[in-house]
Amino acid sequence: MSETMRNLFPYLLLSLVPGVIACLVTLIRDADEKTKRRVSNAPVLGIVGLIGSLICGFISLGCCIEGADDGFKILFAASALLMQILILWYVNCRIEYDDDGFVHKDLFGVRRHYGYADVTGIRINDHESFICIGRRRVMVDEIAIDGGKFLLFVEKRYRATHRGEEIPVRTPKLDLYNGHIVNGHGLVVASIIMYVFCFGFLAFVLLLNQYPDEKIETREVSFVSCREPKSRIGDWRLTDDQGCLYKVVYQKGVTDTDAFRTFAAQPSECTITGRIFNSKNKEESPYMHVLTISRDGQDVISQAQADRYVRRDKLGGVVMALVFLGLWSLYFIPGIFIGRDPNKHPRLARLLFEERNIIWDL
Repeated sequence: MSETMRNLFPYLLLSLVPGVIACLVTLIRDADEKTKRRVSNAPVLGIVGLIGSLICGFISLGCCIEGADDGFKILFAASALLMQILILWYVNCRIEYDDDGFVHKDLFGVRRHYGYADVTGIRINDHESFICIGRRRVMVDEIAIDGGKFLLFVEKRYRATHRGEEIPVRTPKLDLYNGHIVNGHGLVVASIIMYVFCFGFLAFVLLLNQYPDEKIETREVSFVSCREPKSRIGDWRLTDDQGCLYKVVYQKGVTDTDAFRTFAAQPSECTITGRIFNSKNKEESPYMHVLTISRDGQDVISQAQADRYVRRDKLGGVVMALVFLGLWSLYFIPGIFIGRDPNKHPRLARLLFEERNIIWDL
């Protein structure tokens, strides 16, 4: 992130304010208009978005003030923006109707008026329904307040304007499961969200640099005490003559325990590089995470060893993301082939899908 962006970043968080205000105003207004013919999302959606936006926004602002890594600033700012989507969903996504027609307001606040004679079909899924008006669709979610009442009213008005005919039932044009799986498109959407999350987390781990060059310090110190790790995965704790704490991560197969113990016992001056971190224990002072050490021109811990540690430091997050990707792919990809024709794979189909969600006789 450039220096200009770092200076502007706290002010960019002010963009969250309009959404917060709109959410509060809508919550108050909805409480006063309970008798109106309207389909709206549950207030809890706006409340979650409101609280989430404020918490993530304040954390991101705190990261700016404390000088935290750019990755953490961006992560919490992005989370605050995602919470704003919940607010938009609550504030904007609603339907108002009367005997002549209904007005649909979408996520972006665009209002469109439709008559009941304009309805061309309806599609009903497990968790939402869609009223089709030509190429346009109006979604009524299962969690929407008075959504069922609105759908019944649309069916009643449609029959009145079409000589008693029922609304034609539409099926999805693109269905990976060929119509054999109830709410199959919902499973596809959930899978896409899961893949986006896993790849996003993987990119975050790979791109986040805990040790940027501008955060690395070089010091000339003399250690006066050394505490060995209790196990092979612990840290060596060194203290200099000023009482400052330094942590050196033990690396199996890299750190020579006897040689390092001998080095730490010698009080002569050495050159170290590392980064200052705040201690998790509030009673302890900040410490330097040591990356390289050299004494009398000889490397005790070289730059190559430090680079190896930094790479290994990211390995856990990378493995976690890849494991999630692999496990979900083992479920989703075979499920496509099985779901397209469950009659060929009855036993496997029962493992990947609930029995009641499989339409066998197609």
